Amino acid sequence: MKNKMIKGKTSSGFAYKIDQRRLNNFDLMEAISKVEDNPIHVVSVVNLLLGEDAQKLKDFVRDEDGFVDNDKLFHEVEEIMDGVKEIKNS
Repeated sequence: MKNKMIKGKTSSGFAYKIDQRRLNNFDLMEAISKVEDNPIHVVSVVNLLLGEDAQKLKDFVRDEDGFVDNDKLFHEVEEIMDGVKEIKNS
């Protein structure tokens, strides 16, 4: 059985595809619930949400000096989550 993939693109151009099973993962829900208290949990959210594509997101927001800007990464994750919610609700 082939898994359903959710595809989208953020406003800055990051294209993503997420196995729908990742969205129904309790570990992801748990990590998201911890982000408000401690933003360090965004690391887990990114990895649980994107899997192997997490590195692609980091490379996408990486600047010319090789740094991954937290704010840019957080913004991309928020857009991905918003996009996924819209797709799931349609």
